[in-house]
Amino acid sequence: MKTLTLSNHYPRTLLDCLPNEPEHLREMLASVGLSPSLLREPKARVPIEAHVELYRRIARLTGDESFGYLPNGLKDGTFAVACEYASNSATLQEALDKICRFYRVVTDDLRLTLHDSGGEARFEVEIRHPSVDRYHFMVETFLCIGYRYASWLVGQAIPLSRSGFAYFPEQNRDEYIFLFPGAQEFEIDGPNYIAFDAKYLKLPVLKTASDVAEFIASAPRDLLNKLIGNDSFTNRVYLVLSQMSEDDPHDARTIASEMAMTEQTLRRKLKAEGTTFQKIKDNLRLDVAVFHLTGNKYTIAEISDKLGFSTPSAFSRAFKTWTGVSPEQYRTR
Repeated sequence: MKTLTLSNHYPRTLLDCLPNEPEHLREMLASVGLSPSLLREPKARVPIEAHVELYRRIARLTGDESFGYLPNGLKDGTFAVACEYASNSATLQEALDKICRFYRVVTDDLRLTLHDSGGEARFEVEIRHPSVDRYHFMVETFLCIGYRYASWLVGQAIPLSRSGFAYFPEQNRDEYIFLFPGAQEFEIDGPNYIAFDAKYLKLPVLKTASDVAEFIASAPRDLLNKLIGNDSFTNRVYLVLSQMSEDDPHDARTIASEMAMTEQTLRRKLKAEGTTFQKIKDNLRLDVAVFHLTGNKYTIAEISDKLGFSTPSAFSRAFKTWTGVSPEQYRTR
């Protein structure tokens, strides 16, 4: 879905590895449709496609897939080789074991481990020098590989039972409900992890070599796509809402009916995942608003109407609450 957005924390994290040369940074951002002023707004969001293109350009420029967040870096192309190697497996367990083995050979700066206790599988990420990974970029990247690439290999979203992090993500906490849907714990003692039912380890790898080549070519888009893990109720609600027409009712009762449950049950399940129906609805409205504001097809009044606001001023107030700037300011940046 082209309307998907993410926190501007992510492009800022990528740019942090480059020399502080304002003119060069402005040119690079302009080439992907972003502006320096937009990235300075604490709550602003950017289209995923713009971030993906920025990721690719900086990786090629620096030749480092770790973007400076590991002491010794990872050569550009490392992820592609890891995916190709892991995909040549019979089962998900074999594929994840291969990813762990591959990165143990490639670098001493991080350690990936797959544990199978019989009932629960845990994919763990330990960074040797956590202070270098100061924005937790490497932890997030490899946990997304363990969850999202694994889900893609077996052709279904693997439900996470829980996930744990040795830190608290101050700047992008709201993204975690989509990146790692399910129960979460922060500032834990021990390695960062995702956990899921061990039965999924027995699933067969379904993707062909040509499928893997397409996945690599689109990277890192599918590692960030909030709809991949659509087995969570949060993502299922987001997906149902996103597929409805502008004229359809977008209230919780209607969505619950579409999902064959009562409104009370839906709200309870969302609360268990740490979110609310209104928050998901606002996330979708924000994604759609940012998508349209980065183009020139619709006026701000038309965007307001598309999103179901009573007046353009009501839309402006909501948008400023979400991003810190007005729709007019966002469009001109």
